[in-house]
Amino acid sequence: MTAHHANDQAETVLMKLIRGNYIASLSGIDVERNFYQGHLVRPLLNFDKPSIKQFAIDNQITWFEDATNKDLDVQRNRFRNVILPLMQQENKNAVEHIGQFTSELSDLKNTNEFLLRQNLNIISDDEGNITISKFLLYPNYVQKSLIAYLIFFS
Repeated sequence: MTAHHANDQAETVLMKLIRGNYIASLSGIDVERNFYQGHLVRPLLNFDKPSIKQFAIDNQITWFEDATNKDLDVQRNRFRNVILPLMQQENKNAVEHIGQFTSELSDLKNTNEFLLRQNLNIISDDEGNITISKFLLYPNYVQKSLIAYLIFFS
C-alpha cells in the first residue's frame, strides 16, 4: 500500500503529457496493480494532499514532509510547486478535474483493450493466426490499434 494521492496523480499525468507519452499511459497511476508477487494498492488517489494533511492535523497524526520536495532541480517538484499551483489559480478544482480525466481515460483504455481482444478473436483462425483479408476490412485506425495491442499487450 502506498500513500500516493490526487496531487501525485495530477503531477504524473501532466509530466507524461509534456513528455509525449502514449494515450494509454496518460491514465496515470493505477489505483491497484500486480506488483512483483503481490498486489499494490493506492487507496488515497481520490484525496488531495491538503485534505489528507488536514485530516492528519485534526486527528493528531504526525505529518512528515520530505524536505527534498522543494528542490526545483527535480522535474516533479517543479510540477508540484510551480505548475500545478498556477493551474489551481486558474481553476481551484484542477487536481480533481485531472483525477476525473484519468478515471475516464482508464475506463476508455480498458474498453478499448476489451474490444481489441474481441476483434482479434474475430480475425484470427483456430491456431491464433491473423487472417489478413479479415484484418484489412477494418479502417486504418483500428488496424493500427490492433497491431499496437499485439505488440504491447500480447
